[in-house]
Amino acid sequence: MALSEDPTVEELKELAAKHGDLEVTRDDSLNAGNCESGTDDFIEGCLNGRTTVKVSDLAGHIIARNDKPNDAQSASELVALISHLGRDVVAEAVLSWS
Repeated sequence: MALSEDPTVEELKELAAKHGDLEVTRDDSLNAGNCESGTDDFIEGCLNGRTTVKVSDLAGHIIARNDKPNDAQSASELVALISHLGRDVVAEAVLSWS
């Protein structure tokens, strides 16, 4: 499934359904450029310590907060997108990212 330039929530849901079994790891997060402490905080706070998670489990984190373009073509790119969206949420809440 190719996503449009500005995919809708429905398109993101379809992508998550199609690639829901794709596993994303802690290493994917680090390879996408996320820092270790932020990755580990996300793992502990959102994934209950799991260092491997399926796209279907991450989809809710993306879809629930944003309706933004997703052009990720790999697990690492998807993790980078999630990181970017997370940083946007932190900025919107007027909090600092550590």
